[in-house]
Amino acid sequence: MGIPLFDFNDYDKDKEGFAKAFGEAFRQFGFVRLINHGIPEAVLEDADKASRGFYSLPLDVKEQYEAGEWKGLIGYSRNAEIARGKTEVDKKEEFSIRARLGDDHPFASKLDSVLNIKEYPDYYPAMMTLFKNFEEATLRVMRPISLYMGMDEHWFDDKFDKSHSMMRPIYYPNGGTAANHLDLNFLTWLRAEKPGLFVTDRSGVEHEVVAGEGELLLNGGMQLGLLTNEDLKPSWHRVDAPDPRYTIVFFVHPNPDFKLKPLGRFENIVLGADETPDYFPAANENGKFEISVADFVQQEISKIFG
Repeated sequence: MGIPLFDFNDYDKDKEGFAKAFGEAFRQFGFVRLINHGIPEAVLEDADKASRGFYSLPLDVKEQYEAGEWKGLIGYSRNAEIARGKTEVDKKEEFSIRARLGDDHPFASKLDSVLNIKEYPDYYPAMMTLFKNFEEATLRVMRPISLYMGMDEHWFDDKFDKSHSMMRPIYYPNGGTAANHLDLNFLTWLRAEKPGLFVTDRSGVEHEVVAGEGELLLNGGMQLGLLTNEDLKPSWHRVDAPDPRYTIVFFVHPNPDFKLKPLGRFENIVLGADETPDYFPAANENGKFEISVADFVQQEISKIFG
């Protein structure tokens, strides 16, 4: 059995049934495939075209859009990441795009200089259109996830309005890689129409995943694992690209001050010491934990970039 496919048009026909199946698929695989997700194909194609156009530029031109000490967190970067717990650098080029950063945010002063590509003026508009569509699609998929968690379907509606979510068009050259890793964020949207993505499910079986026409992939990250006490645990995944591979990834984060702690029907579950993954924050004397999104991201980013 491969990664399950869901048609989001089915949600309103049977919300509870859809939510149960959606959550169980997330629980087993950590990934789902979605059609009728609400993002127009033309928007995806425009962003894909812009991504390929940028990556075709000479290296010295692309490097003008690096962000100095913030390289890898905003703007262009090449071979900049080492996966958590690994020692080998991932072989890829990527461009980190953010929105709605306050003036006091460390990246704010870099936005104009690294996101507006002089050599490709259509780049920023195409990417921001897709960014907005990913944000809207996130609110839609949070409805069945909320129901699965035992909460109102609209509970998360106001938890993303100040989000520091990030989008990344990525280029893997021949032999490009991303080491086996877990995503530190809440949810991840992924356009992956070429071979090279490998996902390990809850039982330890690895699946190669290629999205079909009109499909997007969606997977859970560490933050979702925290909210559900690992019921919806993040799945290990890696990239080993046999051919040049372009993809666009959207890393969803709730608002920076949102508190990550078990919610809904997972609120009173306490994991034993041998069940608690190493990304969980330290628990109090009652075995409970709570950490803001901002603090958790800083904690995990330091393990990737140092």
